[in-house]
Amino acid sequence: MDVIPKVDTNWGIAFTTLDINGKTPEFNPGLWTCKAFIDGEVAAILTFNVIDYDELTIHYSDSILPGVRSSTKDKKWDDVWRVQIGVEYKALDWLDLRLGYVYDDSPIQRETADYLLPANDRHLYNFGCGLRWGQWTADLCYTYLEMESRSVSARPEDGVLDSRFKDSHAHLIGSSVGYRF
Repeated sequence: MDVIPKVDTNWGIAFTTLDINGKTPEFNPGLWTCKAFIDGEVAAILTFNVIDYDELTIHYSDSILPGVRSSTKDKKWDDVWRVQIGVEYKALDWLDLRLGYVYDDSPIQRETADYLLPANDRHLYNFGCGLRWGQWTADLCYTYLEMESRSVSARPEDGVLDSRFKDSHAHLIGSSVGYRF
């Protein structure tokens, strides 16, 4: 990661890429992250994630039909953008407050959507806090996930009927406890 400070100020920007499956960013962009720093602390993070997924193959330990030990389905997912932004505020010496938003653009094409993963574009709203005392830390978070509605056209050859997925949402809660040695 490179931090590029502006002369005579305490701010900077960092930009990183991550190799996925041994591919370089020039051939498969993977995960791109941009971080903004203020007073040496991360003030904001913007992440772009690009994934390539053409087919799904499932291998079975036992045959599902005589002589059939695997099943392959075309997925042809598109490369899409995932944008996430978050802020952290050090409210007290022992308390950090966090707030974030994520937009997940769905890679699933209308012509290959099915019941295995009927997802569509998603919005994730989250907040949390971090607590510190001595060598101990504790983090708590809550995320509300809201998925946009989607219609799927019938494809009888794939076992897919005319369908509509709507009002999809989830409440996610997380926690962690740590000790620094």
